[in-house]
Amino acid sequence: MHSPSAPHVSFTSIMSTTGNPALPPPTPEAMAVLFSPSPTTFEAYLPHYAKVWRVLRGPSDFPLDEARDTDRAQLVFLRGLNPPGVARQLAAILASGNRKPALGHVRVPTLVIHGEADPLVPVACGVDVAEAIPGAKLLRIAGMGHALPISMWPQIIDAIAAHTAQYRDT
Repeated sequence: MHSPSAPHVSFTSIMSTTGNPALPPPTPEAMAVLFSPSPTTFEAYLPHYAKVWRVLRGPSDFPLDEARDTDRAQLVFLRGLNPPGVARQLAAILASGNRKPALGHVRVPTLVIHGEADPLVPVACGVDVAEAIPGAKLLRIAGMGHALPISMWPQIIDAIAAHTAQYRDT
């Protein structure tokens, strides 16, 4: 039970890692699509986008998501591609190092959600996050890769809602 003056907070981590160098790396296919240059024309970008997400979603089929790929690709393309920004994000991830010791100091109720078919951040990484944070709960989702498939939204939303409901003011 929280004291009346304590803030009611919780934490949900999705598709993350501790940065522990002993953890498995992304699959070669995930690394290949991540480092493949983005085409500069929309006609070439569309199949590129579809391939990237086909790989990152993992081995399962997600027809609702795939049906939206054309619209999503168009929005991303029109917003503007930023290859240097992607490179900076990857560099920041690599530079952040092993966060596992620091995660042992997290003292808020934590839910870790991770797909069992994640080709970019393997499920062992999510397990490591959950094990690093005292009292964390782990939700492993079968068939989910490095995406939040529409068909899995109810399970993900229900898990987060149930987790946060335990810690809000009544």
